[in-house]
Amino acid sequence: MNRCSAVRWLIVPMAWVLGGWTTPARPLTGRSVTTAPPRAFSASLQGGPAFCPGARVQVVVHVVQADGSRSAWTLDPEHFRLRTTGALSADGRGGVVLDTDPLRLETGPQAVRIEAVGAPELPAVTLSVPVHYGCDFLADFRGRTGIPGEAGAPGASGEPGENAPSFPGYPARLTSLYRGRPGGTGGPGGVGGAGEPGGDLEIQVTRVPDVEPPRLKVWVRDWRSSRAERFLVDLPGGSLHVDASAGPGGPGGPGGAGGKGGRGAEGWPPVQAGRGGAAGRGGEGGPGGGVGRILVRASPEAAPYLNRLSFSAGSSSPGRAGTAGPEGPVGDAIEPARRFSFPRGPFMCGVRGLGIQRLGPPLREAEPELRVEPLPAPW
Repeated sequence: MNRCSAVRWLIVPMAWVLGGWTTPARPLTGRSVTTAPPRAFSASLQGGPAFCPGARVQVVVHVVQADGSRSAWTLDPEHFRLRTTGALSADGRGGVVLDTDPLRLETGPQAVRIEAVGAPELPAVTLSVPVHYGCDFLADFRGRTGIPGEAGAPGASGEPGENAPSFPGYPARLTSLYRGRPGGTGGPGGVGGAGEPGGDLEIQVTRVPDVEPPRLKVWVRDWRSSRAERFLVDLPGGSLHVDASAGPGGPGGPGGAGGKGGRGAEGWPPVQAGRGGAAGRGGEGGPGGGVGRILVRASPEAAPYLNRLSFSAGSSSPGRAGTAGPEGPVGDAIEPARRFSFPRGPFMCGVRGLGIQRLGPPLREAEPELRVEPLPAPW
């Protein structure tokens, strides 16, 4: 019995004599959580004082425990209940997310209400979530990327070699007549799909009356997909970038793998295995989509502030060529006698296929068309 075993046999009986086993409490990882309701609490919003549309807002709870200690927690649904009003939605992680539509945001105030679970005597805390529009917005109407090409079919395996007749004085060079057949060539990868053309956009820009600093009301509509987005842009800090670029072409499909060479056979010297099949070449990348079109219609009141809007409506590059497939493996060889060595030469390796890269036309950028005319409010 070693020293560790002796100590173990002494500790176990002493634990029973002193009152049995006790399991020590494990410390909790992260912040400390108590099951007792707090004596009081308050709440605040992290990252204020105001937030952009679409922003995530973290709710922080400041807790006073029964012993007077204070701590700050992220909102935990086990201890606090969160209710929202207005264009807000809870994200399940102790925060809320503002809607991106200014029409919904302007219909009423946005607020959150926090209640302590299991402590109805504590008053609920209500926080207003202010919104501002001095943000950098993006209207994304880019075309989608083309679909990737399909993978090439793998090559077929080579036929096995035949057993060569073996007798004294048989010419060694004739064993090549019986060697395994090479593997089949992998199929070429499929051509990538064409990229989707950029959006066919109409943009209406007006100024919100009786608001200082100036506020722009922007409505963007894609006549190709019937999708529309609304924006409010506060000046001078806010801006809007409209992207109607074409989608890039889809990547070419990978080439198929070369087939495995046919196995060797018996003979003297042993009949060699067939070489691996050539790899299939990668497919061509798909062509880029067509250039989008942008028509900007601005009211005379909004025309002086159009420098806060920027546009992209360029063509796109073709998809990248597919990768060549892997070379086929050499067929299985028959083990020769140990005193002989037959190294695998270059003739036993497959040939790697090459992908073809589509060059495509030079990239170009379409200029937006601008019209300044009286316009009603877009919404």
